[in-house]
Amino acid sequence: MTNIQAPIGLDNRTLERLNDCFRSPCDRMPHQIAAWTGMRLSDATTLVHMLYAGGLARLYYRVFHTCVEHPVDERRFEDGKVKELPWTCPECEEDVHDLSELWYDKFILTEEPIVFEREVSGS
Repeated sequence: MTNIQAPIGLDNRTLERLNDCFRSPCDRMPHQIAAWTGMRLSDATTLVHMLYAGGLARLYYRVFHTCVEHPVDERRFEDGKVKELPWTCPECEEDVHDLSELWYDKFILTEEPIVFEREVSGS
């Protein structure tokens, strides 16, 4: 378990919900965090990047293609979005020639519980 400083300005209820969200190792998208906690999407996205930058989570892109509604691939954030075309969709096996056929959702993977605290011992 890792204890870290909670984002500034969270009320007690939002902090409690945020801790519930990360009570166990998980895979979370910013919009899920925002929905579960009541945080703004921009704040949840900032939190995702903070956890990634602090080495507390791995960050990925879920890749979507127009052929289906579910993700067709995942890419490490460090590798970036699909840039080289044509790209073959692993779902429909068609070549993608236009980047507008793809869209992305970020998500993080945590490997241990994270506890957000108002004050962290030793800081």
